[in-house]
Amino acid sequence: MSTQITVVGNVTSDPELRHTPAGAATTSFTIAVNERKFNRDTNQYEDAGATFWKCNAWRGMAEHVATSLHKGDHVLLLGTVKDHTFESKDGERRTIKEVEVEEIGLSLRFNAAQAVRDSAATHPTAP
Repeated sequence: MSTQITVVGNVTSDPELRHTPAGAATTSFTIAVNERKFNRDTNQYEDAGATFWKCNAWRGMAEHVATSLHKGDHVLLLGTVKDHTFESKDGERRTIKEVEVEEIGLSLRFNAAQAVRDSAATHPTAP
């Protein structure tokens, strides 16, 4: 069973495009979600920590992410939470949560954007 998640936050570094040995494009990046809480004593919002989400994009999405997103961009992401299990340097088996990107885009709350359609991509037709 997979869990879908929506993440709204800031890209923490420029996504870097890589390719698997089989040639599939992939990129990994992190989104920071900064929590803010209202302090009734000061009557102001204050930072209340951050949550970091490691995100992975594949194939055409990876290429679009690598060319379109940059450190500091405020984005909205829809993805699926996946467990990633690995062995640490000290030999311990560890599992972390990562988000596989299904959809991502700039938040127009803090950005202006102009869409450039990828003519090579296949787009679903409207009903």
